[in-house]
Parts: sequence; structure tokens; C-alpha cells
Amino acid sequence: MLALAATVALAGCGEGSTDDAVVGSVPANARAYLHLDRGSEDWDDAVDSLGRLPAIEALVRDLLSRQVEVPGDEQAGVVLMPGRDKPLVLTAKDPPAESSLAVTPDYEDMLAGLPSQRIATLYLARSATGPLRSLDPTVTAAAAAADIDGDTMRIRARIRHEGEPGRCAAIVGDDLVELADPEAAFYAEVPSIACALRALADRDKGAAATIRRIGRLATSEGGVSLQKELLPMLDHRGALIATPGDAVPTLTLVVDDVDETKALDVLSRLQPALIRLLGSRELGQAPTFGSADVEGVTAATAHIAPGLELSYAAFDGRLVVSTALAGIGAVRKAKGLSDNDAFEDVLGDRPDALSALVFLDLDQLLTLGEQAGLAEDPRYLALRDDLQKLRAAGGVLTREGEFTTAELTFQIP
Repeated sequence: MLALAATVALAGCGEGSTDDAVVGSVPANARAYLHLDRGSEDWDDAVDSLGRLPAIEALVRDLLSRQVEVPGDEQAGVVLMPGRDKPLVLTAKDPPAESSLAVTPDYEDMLAGLPSQRIATLYLARSATGPLRSLDPTVTAAAAAADIDGDTMRIRARIRHEGEPGRCAAIVGDDLVELADPEAAFYAEVPSIACALRALADRDKGAAATIRRIGRLATSEGGVSLQKELLPMLDHRGALIATPGDAVPTLTLVVDDVDETKALDVLSRLQPALIRLLGSRELGQAPTFGSADVEGVTAATAHIAPGLELSYAAFDGRLVVSTALAGIGAVRKAKGLSDNDAFEDVLGDRPDALSALVFLDLDQLLTLGEQAGLAEDPRYLALRDDLQKLRAAGGVLTREGEFTTAELTFQIP
């Protein structure tokens, strides 16, 4: 169902509210339902948009051809029923269901938070939310819709949870985007870095093993407790920023609302652990340490290996850690992403209150990927021309009551 939804991710929407002429034929116990408004006047434009991305189009069509065939060119619904692996395809000509999904409270509630204009609408009942529940066991239902405005496409997803949001989903105040380098290729902000790390460890064995190793090295090499010192320091709003560098990307982490003295002490004691973690001696150079003035603040720097350094500084109640002094300087200058036209195009109308934010300048991000060796991957090379046409993407996440709303916006050719 999710793969089929990808087909319409580049589609447009009609000029009025979408009228679903198929849902009345969908049984109330459907596990999942995808409505395609193929009769709308913008469907041809959608096909044209996908046609301008030939490599992606071929990939998507090949993927979908293995899932289901949807005949005709009018409205259609693809339904997953209990006990059936093969999707059921319905049209407006099918007879009404004795008990229809259209009037079930859960379906109505989930669609209520989606845009009224949508060329594609996806609904997942609890029994079909297994992949989402593997990420978050509180998920009970989900719905998503795609629409378009000019050269900007939006996908909004609404997820229902059991229970109220916890501290890790707390809505943050003013975001940190005004500290980021306006040339940033990637920007991600979360309400708690520690919560994000715990969530990652819960869902990825490799990440969990890495975090455990960092904890052991922090204790053995620097006397720093992962649970009592490092994670509490990171239990604050933070942002990760990636910008182009001379030879490799510059990565910068900003941690908000910290005790500057304690943060600098923890980072200083962590240096031996970081050197062990990165294996700098195996890279052929003994590490060196020093300090430098960066835009009026003192930054400590560990030169770990040729082309590899780690610098950090604390100012204005924030800790800034970067793989280059220029990363700290950019945060200190605080020119902000508002000067980035691509950011404004996809996230200029973001909510005032949000739980997380992600921005990708796809053109620059591809450049960073190629610096890191992506250009040698034949799978990437096959899609590179198409990916460069997408320009920029942004996503925001909000949580209120039992619902999480995620909205993805990106520019299309």
C-alpha cells in the first residue's frame, strides 16, 4: 500500500474537495484502503510530472507492477482485507458494502485532519500498522494524503496513538534555525537529543551497540558516566547541521540550554574516549590538542588525524560541537536559514509550535554525498539526474493529544 502511494507522490490535486466515490464499496473491516482520484483534472499533470523523472518513474512502476494492477482511468480504491495477502481493487461501479468503511468513526476521525483536496488518500487500520508499531508501539491508526500547489508537493500524515505524548514528544518553542549556516545542506532539530538516541538504540541493534561502546569508553578513558553526565547534558533541544566543506562535509551539533562550564568539562574529559572510538592512532597520526578564537569565543580543538578534527565551544547557554572550526563560526554568526531561498520555499509557512523539523537542500546534499563516496555507487548514478531536479525538501512533526501530524514538503520539476 505504501509503495502504491509513492506513485502519486508527484501528483496534483483537483480544484475542489476530493469526492471519494469508491469508499462506500469498501467493507468496514478493511485493514487498509488507498483511494486514487484518477478522474481529477490534474491527473494528466501528475503523469507529466513523473515523466520528467524517467529513472524514478521506471523504478516506481517496476515496484508497483509487482504489487497490484489497477485497470481503467477513473477513481479506484485498493483495499487490503483480513485474511487476504492480495489487494482488492474496487471502482465506483462496485456495489455498496453492507457495512462501509466510510461511516466508521475511526476512518472519519483520521481523515478529518487531512487536507480536503487530495489526489491520493491512504488509511491504515490498527491491524495494518505493524511497520509503524515496530517504530512506536503506541500507534493505533494512520492516514496520509498528497496534494500539490504549483511546483510544491505536500504529503500530510496523521497518526493516532494510545495515551498522551511523553516528555520526549514535548513541543519546543522557537526553533534553532536562525543559528544555522544559510548554506546548510541538511538541518534536523529535535526536542531532546538524548530521547532521539534512546529511540534509535531501541530500533537499531547497531546503533545500540555503538552507544554502549561509547558509554564504556567514556567511563574507562575519561571517567564520564553515560547515564549520569552525558545523556543528561544531551537531554535538551538540539540541531544537527551539515554544510559543504573543502574536501569533506562539515557536521555541527548544537545543544540548547546547557550549563556551559559543566558541558565543557564533560567534553574535555571525553576527548580520550573519542580518540579511542575513532582509532586515530591506527589512522597514522598521534592526536594534538589546542584552542582557537572563533568569532570572539574560544574553541577547543582536537586534531585527530589528517583532515579529521573535532572542535567545541560553549556560549549563550549552548554547546556547539563541530568537525571544523568553520562550523562553530557559522553558529556564532547566526545568519540563519531564513536567508536560504530553498528553506523558505518548503518550510517558510511551518507551524509556530513543532516537535521536530528537517530540511534538505537536495542539490547540496547530493554534493556532500558525492564527497563521501556516493558518486561511486551505480544505483545512485542511475538516479542522480532525477534527484537533482527535486531541489529541496522539508518536514515538520507536531504532537497534540493522541495525534501526531507529519508534513513533508518538497519542490518538484
